[in-house]
Amino acid sequence: MEERRSPFRLGCLAGLALAAGGLALRAWACTPALEGTRLESPRHVLAYRANPQIGSFFAIDVAACAKNGPPPKTLKVDALMPEHRHGMNYAPKVTTLAPGRWRAEGLMLHMPGKWAFVFVVDGERMAHRLEVSEGIHFDEDEKRKIIAHGPWPPPARRDPSNRVSGTPAAIALGERLFFEPRLSGGGGVLCASCHVPFRAFQDGRPRGFGLQEVERNTPSLLNVGLYRWYGWDGGHDSLWSQSIRPLLDPREMNADAEHVANVVRGLFAGGYKAAFGRDPPASHEEVLVDAGKALAAFQETLVSGRTPFDRFRDALERADVDEMKTYPLAAQRGLKIFVGKGNCGVCHFGPLFTNGEFADVIALIADGRLVNLAAAEGHPAIVMDMSFANQALAAEWVVANGAGLERRVYDVPKDIDDEIARLKLATMGIEIDQLTEEQAKYLASWDEGT
Repeated sequence: MEERRSPFRLGCLAGLALAAGGLALRAWACTPALEGTRLESPRHVLAYRANPQIGSFFAIDVAACAKNGPPPKTLKVDALMPEHRHGMNYAPKVTTLAPGRWRAEGLMLHMPGKWAFVFVVDGERMAHRLEVSEGIHFDEDEKRKIIAHGPWPPPARRDPSNRVSGTPAAIALGERLFFEPRLSGGGGVLCASCHVPFRAFQDGRPRGFGLQEVERNTPSLLNVGLYRWYGWDGGHDSLWSQSIRPLLDPREMNADAEHVANVVRGLFAGGYKAAFGRDPPASHEEVLVDAGKALAAFQETLVSGRTPFDRFRDALERADVDEMKTYPLAAQRGLKIFVGKGNCGVCHFGPLFTNGEFADVIALIADGRLVNLAAAEGHPAIVMDMSFANQALAAEWVVANGAGLERRVYDVPKDIDDEIARLKLATMGIEIDQLTEEQAKYLASWDEGT
């Protein structure tokens, strides 16, 4: 049990001061054996990790080192509210873990507001002010799930099926090929025509357009090196083989193996030799495959930037309270649902927030068979009742219209989706107004709005 606090206070509140690191000589700097919030005084450097919650006991992990001498031996810990001129009701218990390492347990902040953690290391005082709110509390299991969504960017990995994956010469050759229009059959289309760098390496069109319009939209290439399957249909299991497909598609770049090989031999022989350690061979197909592998090596370098979630996730891992507070409370509430009762991690896990598989797709086949690729396990009823309703109405539609359907895949009819949405909202007592003309225009176009 925690010991009830005696009238003792660690000192008058006027004595609170932030670490005066500028008074110490740089030559005396030291590094504490802990990653966390860092404080510095004339004689010591301290780092601590804590995740304080209002009305709950919590612990602080502390490490300190002396700038000139052996590790410090003693530590006292307290928490005060300078503006209210009082502190905690409980005295923490400090346990020595190793030279210069401690754990203080039994701290409790009884109200939100402006607090200060006070550390006294071998008689030298350091303090860190922070504002503690009624924020979102994540238990240890939730923290573990959140931390599993990182770090970002993840460590680079090589494709074992591509011998030049990750090599600088192949990356350089792949970048030149990516922006070379002469790879296309007519000399006017390049990879970047559809995978536009300033549009996150896609084109913003409802359907991709190379030499002709195709049946699907252009996917982004950001983080493509981390995927397991490629193409909307998963038709390729390596990035280099997928990179060859648009070169040969008559609707996209309309080239063939001989054309690509001749372009490489005529324009990029030096880059090819640097990447593959030999001159381009006589086999057109072999040069085509190597062009795909160089393109893949370049695309593996296209990684999206860090997000506010990534900063929050890293701060949570190192218990950096100040950095965690920069993540909006609304986002934290959504994150708690995501890793908790929403059970979203069943499918959306890891740094990419995906299992890399196909899911939540309903396909209607002309002979009346309903293929459901949705994984119901783990999804809450509020989600799955809509999914099951969609399946039931889709099956009914197949039965009613099956005689006139061709043997191909059909989208679920929009009126079915609209009806399910209407019924769902009605059961929840929610009414949705019709979109204004401006709203409909904004949703339908990349050119409207911001």
